Amino acid sequence: MEVTLTASDLEFKNLIEQLIDVLKLHIKHHRGLLEIMDRKKKAMISMKREELEKILDLEREVIGAVGVVEEERIHLTAAISKALGSPKGGAMRLAELIQHVGEDYREELLDLREEMRDIADAMDCLNQINRTLAMHSLDHLHLYIAMLSGVDPEAKTYGKEGALKENKPSFLMDRRI
Repeated sequence: MEVTLTASDLEFKNLIEQLIDVLKLHIKHHRGLLEIMDRKKKAMISMKREELEKILDLEREVIGAVGVVEEERIHLTAAISKALGSPKGGAMRLAELIQHVGEDYREELLDLREEMRDIADAMDCLNQINRTLAMHSLDHLHLYIAMLSGVDPEAKTYGKEGALKENKPSFLMDRRI
């Protein structure tokens, strides 16, 4: 027979403290990732290719570290869920957990949750900016290739009869005008 732990048990408190430590590390890695994303944005704006390559290597490294911490977080939340009586020890949201921890850990977990939300919002904003910058970079690349080759592969031209002639190359200047 399995005994369900309560928030007052030492083993449960130990799991919660481990989770708090993991969440703090999770936040630290995500703050580092946020800083890297900002550096990536600046490198993309200033078109520093070598710098961007270094930043992308660093970003992969930090993402790997985030993955390791995430695995530990999943393991701990499953153990906590099981300790609270879930037969499978499934995933548990932080908001759910906060209801079970009592006053000892509630404020700290709420603060960590708020900090993670702030980081996620900032990352979302930077991701949108970086996505836009990448798309503009690709557009510029296509423009330069078209200018160098004298042909725009995406351009559609029309003959005197108004029929679309897809096989006829068009000069970029003609298309733009």
